[in-house]
Amino acid sequence: HVNFVLYSDNFGETWNLLGGRCVNGGDEAKVEELPNGTIIISSRKGNGRYINIFTFTDIAAGTGSWSSQVASETITGGISFGNNACNGEIYKVKAIHNETGRICDVMLQSTPTGQRGDYTADGRNDVTIFFKEMNYSTAYTPTTFAENWTKGLVVSRVRSAYSTMDIQLDGKIAFFYEEDPESYSMVYVPLSLEEITADAYSLYTVNSTSFFNRFTACRRATKTVHTNFKEIFCTSGIDIKYFTNNHIFCNFHFYHLSKLKNFSFVVNIN
Repeated sequence: HVNFVLYSDNFGETWNLLGGRCVNGGDEAKVEELPNGTIIISSRKGNGRYINIFTFTDIAAGTGSWSSQVASETITGGISFGNNACNGEIYKVKAIHNETGRICDVMLQSTPTGQRGDYTADGRNDVTIFFKEMNYSTAYTPTTFAENWTKGLVVSRVRSAYSTMDIQLDGKIAFFYEEDPESYSMVYVPLSLEEITADAYSLYTVNSTSFFNRFTACRRATKTVHTNFKEIFCTSGIDIKYFTNNHIFCNFHFYHLSKLKNFSFVVNIN
């Protein structure tokens, strides 16, 4: 198998190839944006994950290049587990480091961690969420991204496999995964970031009043909101793409700001 990444900059009307092939031998892959704007791909493999990073030379033109892939289990402190190969999710959240109060980004990666033959034939059991704090100023390479992850919450202690996650309106993380009985029953569980990280981090949120006050001040001062707000998304999972006058374009729909005032927001401010 070979992984490629396609992107659209006109909301799905046309699609383009991001660089060339990015993972040789990869399988089911997930992508995420790192704090500095580079793109990470995490791809299924046995014993760990294939990791590669795309760095833009011209983000407006979508040009740049992929680095050289690494296997996470070969990197110091990298995600390493039993000899299963399975789908998993990679997901970035804005967080507070509870010991210091520092605002930061935390990357999450879910995957089964079982060994073949321990209590399943293929090692698809013990779905677990790993985590790593990300530094906004760091230009990550595949190796530096793959190193020094922490094993977090073991969500399932039985046969379990594919998983995905997203932010809920209440600020918890919706975790959706396959589990026994019947091999692949679908299970939903809401998790706090504290549960996932053993109280090391909490999800960073701002209430809607604070957000709209800052949003309005930003508009008056700059006329171009997106230069001050690098990334804004509702904790309902609505991903805000851009602003135009009093409207927000998100998930292929326009929303007037007044319609969103009851939402809480997770905000990443440049």
